[in-house]
Order: sequence, then structure tokens, then C-alpha cells
Amino acid sequence: MTADATPAPVRMRDFPGHSIALAYDIDAVAAAQPVSAHVALAALLDLYAAVDALPLTLEVTTSYLNEEFGFPLDDPVRPDSEWALHAERLPPELRIRPRAKNQRMRRSPTLDLSNCLAFVAESLRGSDRDMSPSRVGWRSMGVHACAVRLPADTPLDGGKLPVQVGRGIVRTPVEIREGARWAAGPGSPSMAEAPLECWIAQEYGELDLRVSAYWTPWCPGGSEYPALRRAVDTLVSSGWELTFEG
Repeated sequence: MTADATPAPVRMRDFPGHSIALAYDIDAVAAAQPVSAHVALAALLDLYAAVDALPLTLEVTTSYLNEEFGFPLDDPVRPDSEWALHAERLPPELRIRPRAKNQRMRRSPTLDLSNCLAFVAESLRGSDRDMSPSRVGWRSMGVHACAVRLPADTPLDGGKLPVQVGRGIVRTPVEIREGARWAAGPGSPSMAEAPLECWIAQEYGELDLRVSAYWTPWCPGGSEYPALRRAVDTLVSSGWELTFEG
């Protein structure tokens, strides 16, 4: 990161970025983990697709479930509770920081719905390392690394995207794909978050989804925010409830 008096075309907002929270009642399907995973992943991937963004990682936390009510148990902790799916072709500048220790890592050509569902199904499969006969469910899913398609009029500096992080500038590599310019994150020690992050938790018959936009084009006032907001409205029309934005 370098100091620069010239304003960058993209600014990174401080944690937790611009946040949007939604909830979905899954009480009727909570016992069917593949069904709730499908609802969650479809919503998450639809949000990214709506703003021309690509998830590059998917982290999943699993746990044993209460037999009577189906909620996740804190004890005993499942030995293979943490899983991560990475895209096979990751930008070399990407800095992935696992959110949990001892993740079981897998790779996939793309993180589309079919591949993500297969990955979640594998994470829920019992093994000889399991210490409990209880059912296994997914507890949370999160995307903490992604690539975004830059607005066409975004100015570059020497082929790189200047991103203002605090008082400094991070010059982020840009990749050209089919005539469009893409940048990925997080890509610097000073840039802890991705341009757009999503996290979904499942507990007590409800899905809680939180979107965090860190790069200003995807925040209110930015050129890409209307597309993000339309995607949220589409989720609301399909049964999700908007619970917070700010």
C-alpha cells in the first residue's frame, strides 16, 4: 500500500461495510438439510450473479443437530466441522485467510449451484471420525473472496485499479475477460475483506443472510448499488424478509 494524495476511483469502506440483512423462515424444511442448503446457496449465488461478481471461495461450518428440534449443537464439536471450497483458478494476488482452523479443503472449476451443493453434501456426510450418532447439519456458509466486474468507466492506473484503503492506495491487478475488466479481493495485507461478502447462518428454523459491500461502487451512491438493491428486492419477492440495511 502506498500513500497518494489523488483520490482513488474506488474506496474500501471500513468493517462491516454497507450491510444488508435478510431472513427466511425454513421451519417447514429445516429437517431436510439439502433443501435448506439449496435455498441458502441459490440466494447467495443469485446476489453475486446480479451484480456481475464471482464467488471464489465458499466456507461451510457443520455441526451435530439436536435430534428432537434440529438446532445445531455446540457440544460435542464435530471433528470435521470446517470445510472450504476454492475455485481452481484463483488470481495469484488473492490473499485467502481461512475463518477457521483445520478446514477440509476442496477445489472446483467453478462455484456454481451444482458444484456448491455437491460440496455441501460431502461436508454433511458422516465419517468414521464422527463422535456422535446425531445427524449432521450445516451451520453457516460464507463467501469471503470474490471477483467483481468493474464499471466500464472505472479509471485505471498503469493497468491496475487504485483502491483507497484508509489513507493509502492499494493498486489491485485487473484481468481482462471477454472485453470486461475484473478485479478480485482481498488482495493485500491491508485489505482484509473482499469487495462483496456474503454470510448465511441456519438456526432455529430460520436462515439469516448478511451482505457486506466494501467497495464503494456497490454501496449507496455507487453505480452498481441499484443492481444489488434489485437483487435484494427479488429475494424479498421470493419469500425473504429484509431486516436491516445500513
